[in-house]
Amino acid sequence: MTKDITFEDVTIQKNSGEYLHGRIMGHRDSTRAKRLVFISPLAGSGASLQIITFRNFIKRDCKIMSFEYSGHNKSSGTFNLEKSLEDTSVALQWASNYTRNENIPLHTMSTCYGTISLLSTFKDGENKCGVKTISAVSGLFQMDRILKYDEFLPIYSKYDSRQVRTANEFLDLIAKDKINFNSGSFRDAIELYLKMVFPTLRVGKNYFEELNYARTDIKETLLQTRLLNPLSKLNVPKELSSHFFFGLRDNVLGLVNPIERDKYFQCVKKIMPSAEIYTADIDHFGRGPDHDKVIDKLCDIFEENDRK
Repeated sequence: MTKDITFEDVTIQKNSGEYLHGRIMGHRDSTRAKRLVFISPLAGSGASLQIITFRNFIKRDCKIMSFEYSGHNKSSGTFNLEKSLEDTSVALQWASNYTRNENIPLHTMSTCYGTISLLSTFKDGENKCGVKTISAVSGLFQMDRILKYDEFLPIYSKYDSRQVRTANEFLDLIAKDKINFNSGSFRDAIELYLKMVFPTLRVGKNYFEELNYARTDIKETLLQTRLLNPLSKLNVPKELSSHFFFGLRDNVLGLVNPIERDKYFQCVKKIMPSAEIYTADIDHFGRGPDHDKVIDKLCDIFEENDRK
């Protein structure tokens, strides 16, 4: 299968003059492509990681596209959460134009944080890009499932002379520029915390996967975790087919615990009442016995909606 796969790197221009790096993967025989699946990535991810994770879509005649947020790898600029929402909107519009030129339908999906940035593009209740479906694997709907201040602050307090006990106290210090993000204490704390949450990912004092902290507006990003709520009053068109897959082994979102899982699903349904929710024997990154089953089910969803 590998020898039959081709990659195309694309540059997506933003009105600001900055640009995003995107990548498209498809079958060498381009006539086989019956749709494009646009993947909104998790923070820290490179474009290649997302499309390789779901490369088996190619077997079902899909092209796959993803991109890198500002501040990541080959994209320009710096990263913060608000900019990532804009990035996703710009990249999705690019994908929409691409599918119109290729005369193929457009489907969207996401993983982890990419779910927040993807859903935010439908906030006004319109489907301007002509998307057929929205899907997610291990979608993030609550920021505090990842950044848990009650777990981070005890770690931070071990490295800093101040005993910061609450999220509001910590964010107030950030707003008043009382936190030195380049200090050893902050970098040691964030490294230890992220390694605890994501033990299999590449984390260091200066980077999280493809995201270098030198290209991250850390102050704004942390403030936005509390002040920015892109999924509030979400107004996704009801006729837009939505499907969300969650792993029974997902320790990152806390879904291993049935009680926490039910609470999370209630949150998802409150935000997206018309969405279909599925569970599978996978972890947060889609690894596990049901990986291929999830891929096949997603492709069934794409094909079914293409026939409508």
